[in-house]
Amino acid sequence: MSAVEGFEGMAKNLKADFLKGKDDKADGGETKPLLQGLDEEKKEELKQGAMKFLYMLFNCCMGALGISKEEKPKEDTVEKSAVTQAPAKLGAPKKADAEVHEALSQAEPGIKEKLVEAKGGEPDDYKLKAISYRTQVTVGLTFFTKVKLNDGPEYIHVRIYKPIQGEADVMGNLEINKTESDEIDYF
Repeated sequence: MSAVEGFEGMAKNLKADFLKGKDDKADGGETKPLLQGLDEEKKEELKQGAMKFLYMLFNCCMGALGISKEEKPKEDTVEKSAVTQAPAKLGAPKKADAEVHEALSQAEPGIKEKLVEAKGGEPDDYKLKAISYRTQVTVGLTFFTKVKLNDGPEYIHVRIYKPIQGEADVMGNLEINKTESDEIDYF
């Protein structure tokens, strides 16, 4: 067994234990529920964060041991592991709150620049108001945000990345010509 396969096996076992909601205690191996008392949204955010942590730990161990990615088996010959396929899901839709308003405010110059590129006009032509959002836990937090343009019927969807430390900024392209009823999804 290669070191890569060993790390991937450990990550699979950790993920399985976490998703079952069990934690081995030092005193005789008894278990206790890890996620007891949390709502489903919080559980999902914790699971996403744990998967990101495992992925980062895996990459750190690979680097520390000097193992290159070329040593990994080809994907078509081995079952994909949880570590290598860790796309995080989006949380449930939420109404805009102070957290997303702050992120939108920080990312506003970049968003307006992209609006000018896509629709023309001047940055001051656009007034932005967050309506709702979904989050994705990353190394930081990504807000998939529905934003109302000016006071009209037009909406856009914006992806805003807020790192653990620092200011939020627009990430990728905007989805323009959206309506109030369009659901926010990954883009």
